[in-house]
Order: sequence, then structure tokens, then C-alpha cells
Amino acid sequence: MVENEKTLYNYASLFYRIFFITLILKLLLSYFFPLTGDEAYFITTGQKFYLGYYEHPPMVWWLIYLFSFLGKKIHHFFFYRLLSVFSTVIVAFLILKLLKKIDKKKGFLVASLFLLSPVHILGFLITTDTPLFIFTFLSGIFFYYGIEKGEKNYFVLSGIFWGLSFLSKYFSVLYLLSILIYLFYRKEKKIWLNFILFLIASLPFIFINLYWNYTHCWINILFNLVHRKRNYYFQITNLIAFFFSLFFLLTPYIFYLLFKNRFLISKKNNEDFNFFLFVFAIPVIFFFILSFIRMVGLHWYLSFIPFIFILAKNLEEKEILKSLKIAFLFEIFIIIPIIFITFCPVNLFKNFKKYSEIVMFGKPYSLCEYIKKFEKRYILATPGYTESAIMSYYCRNNFIVFGSFDHSGRQYDFSFDFKEIDGKDILIFSTYWIDKKIYENFFEEIIAHEIIVEDAKFYLLFCKKFNYQNYRDIILRQIYERFYKIPKFLPFKGNFFKEKYNL
Repeated sequence: MVENEKTLYNYASLFYRIFFITLILKLLLSYFFPLTGDEAYFITTGQKFYLGYYEHPPMVWWLIYLFSFLGKKIHHFFFYRLLSVFSTVIVAFLILKLLKKIDKKKGFLVASLFLLSPVHILGFLITTDTPLFIFTFLSGIFFYYGIEKGEKNYFVLSGIFWGLSFLSKYFSVLYLLSILIYLFYRKEKKIWLNFILFLIASLPFIFINLYWNYTHCWINILFNLVHRKRNYYFQITNLIAFFFSLFFLLTPYIFYLLFKNRFLISKKNNEDFNFFLFVFAIPVIFFFILSFIRMVGLHWYLSFIPFIFILAKNLEEKEILKSLKIAFLFEIFIIIPIIFITFCPVNLFKNFKKYSEIVMFGKPYSLCEYIKKFEKRYILATPGYTESAIMSYYCRNNFIVFGSFDHSGRQYDFSFDFKEIDGKDILIFSTYWIDKKIYENFFEEIIAHEIIVEDAKFYLLFCKKFNYQNYRDIILRQIYERFYKIPKFLPFKGNFFKEKYNL
């Protein structure tokens, strides 16, 4: 008895040591790791509240807007990254709370194992997967409690959180599919009735997204299913990437045990606990099948990975302890290059083809200092959404996207009106050389200029008197044809882009 209490104390102590060390590490990385283009895009476009946004459902933008509203005087991406930092922390403590009721010792060990996984350690960047990750897990936990306790309130809460995950990213549909397959497996009428409560609770959130798409050219749906075109054919590298992703996210030994023990299935599990197997396995099987015809992104798995960590309680104690040791070494192997990238001087990469982009991410204030002297005389612009987002964030001035036909980053189509700058002068900043002839139809005069910062070349076009009419007829009309022309079979209410520019 005394020995068990001592072991429990040691495991609890281990958990809290790992928790505080990894939390401090994540906070440091959150503060010092350079802002990414997508993060800058979310932050800059999330300063204004809209019911929906271009690429994905709106949740990540809503959370950023809420944070910006709460911290109006704070201008550092670290503040926004706290969303991601603490989402994995919450999941770790929920795993601990759930498993402590079954086996306290294994509860602390499994929660410690999750804290040493890349999902937790590297979970500090702002992505659309951040709210998807936390809301999917919360929905899964409450759905399990609903099954276990038979109380309707848990199913309602689970439905609400699934609705929020649907407003985060459409991968939430895979979670819903997993629940449906599990219900067919259980064949219990009572759970089906509670599932109806789950769906009813989620409907308001689904309606918000569908209504916004209905009134905004179905752009979320078209972006994900049409505009992001991929070549679908078999490549062995895609299958290798599938297994590598699981190997990386689960840590090496858990990956090995996953296949050795048939997805960590145990005969000791009750039927309720098998729910976690379904909400992990069904999405992973779907990604496996998909990997035969296309590359599956590493981040696609994130929302379903925590559920398999819960099933790690089926392992023997010695296996979990061995997993912890290997996970610790694995994380050191991962973290060292990330720390190196974070703190090394940018000129170390001067021989890289995209060195100018590296300087823009690593030394943006030097560029802002140069451009600042022109901001009163010119509308600032770039030819791409990444450059506009990064420069807008660091220079604290809006850089519009000019002449881009990229399918990504088109939120600027919602927030900016080119009619308002007719006849004005525009300064186009770029990390790569631009032939000024491309823009000759839109200005009376263009002067090209080159600057060097940290041995990297940057290009400026000083453009006089913007001709909106030509830009509308040539560029905006093509953008409309490519991205905002609604298929005839889809019902819709209005077309904001067509109406704004009278196309």
C-alpha cells in the first residue's frame, strides 16, 4: 500500500515537472519563433469581425478578434499564440482527469506522455487547426461522459462543441462520421435518441456557416473543393508521408505499439471506452485511403491524435514508462533544430533561393523603417497575401494585395474596395523582381527601384495615378470569373464581389 502511494506520488511529481518544463519551453518558443505568413494573415484580417471569412469557417478569426478586443494595447503575436499554447494544456489535464478515475498511476503517466508529444510541444502556432483541436476533443470527452453516465446534458454539450469545431474547419465532419459508425456498432436505441439531441445542439452553428456561404458565393465550399485543385494520382511518397506523420505525432514507440497492439485495443475495455478508438481510427483510415491519391498534410491528424493517447492506458505500466523515455529523447531531437532556426542569424541562409523572404520574416522592421517614409504619399501594396500580411503586421499599416490571382489569401477581396483608390499613387513592395510592364495598363507612370537589406534584394514599384477602370476590366473581372462566379446549380443570395465592382 505504502509502495503504491509512493509510486503514485512519483508519477504525479513527474507529470507536473514535465508540465511546467514544457509550458515554459512553449511560451519561450511562442515569444521568439518568427511569425509565419498564415499567422500574420489571420491576425491582420481578424482585427475586424465578420460572420464568415474566405478560406475556412470563421472560428480562428473570431478568437483572434476576441483577443484583439481584450488586448487592444498589446501588439505582439505572442499574445495571440496563447490560444494554441493553452489548448494542448487543457487537453492534457482533461486526459488526466478522465484516466485518474480508472487508474490514477496510468492517468499521470499517459497525461505525461501526451505532454511529451509533438502535438503539445510544437502546438504554439496560430492555425485553423487550433480551435478545431480543442473543440473536437471537448466534444469527444462530453460524448463519452454522455454514453457512460447516460445523461442528456453531456450530449447537448458535446453537440455544442462539435458545432464550434464545425465553425473551425470542415475536418470536423470526419469526427461526426466516426460517431455515426460507432452508433451503428453499438446498436442501442437510447444512444441514437441522445445523438439527435447532439445534432440539434449543433444546428445553430452549422446554420451560421451555411447562411454566410449562401450569401457569399459559397466561397468556403468552393475554395476547399474546387479552387484548391490537386493532381490526384498514386505516389509512393504520399504513403510514406502518411506513416511518417503518425510516427512523428505519436512519438516512435507509441507508433510501434499502435500497430503491434492493433490500435491499442484491449479486451478489458468496456463498450463505452471503445468510443475513443472509433474517433481516432475512422479519420486515420480515411487519411490512409486518401494518401493513395494525394499528399495528406501533417496537421490534418492533429484533432484526432489525443484520442489514441487516452487508449494508451491499455498498455502495461512498463511500456508507458519506456514510451516516456523515448518520447523525451525524440523531443530533444526535434526541439534542437527549432531552437537553432529561432535564434540563428538570418544571413546564415544567404545562399538560399528565397533568402529575401527569410529576411522579410526575420528582419521585417528594417524594411518597415525604409518604407515608412513613403506611407503618407502612397497606398502600400504587395503582389501576394503573405507579403501583405507580414508587412501589415510589422509596419502597422495596411498593405493591400495588388494584381494577385492566387486562390489563397483572398480575404482582402472582402475588406478592400479598389474604387476608393482611383487616381491615387501606389507603392508595390516585393521580395522578388517584378516586370513593371505587367502593371503599365493601370498607371500613368511606374518607376522601379531596388533596395538591399541584410544582403537581400527587395523590389519597389512607385506607381503614379491608379486607373481603377482598367484594373476592374482586366484584373477584377478575371478574379470574378475564377473565384466568385457561382455555379448554376447552387442557390445563392447576392454576389458581393460582382455587386461591389458592377461586373
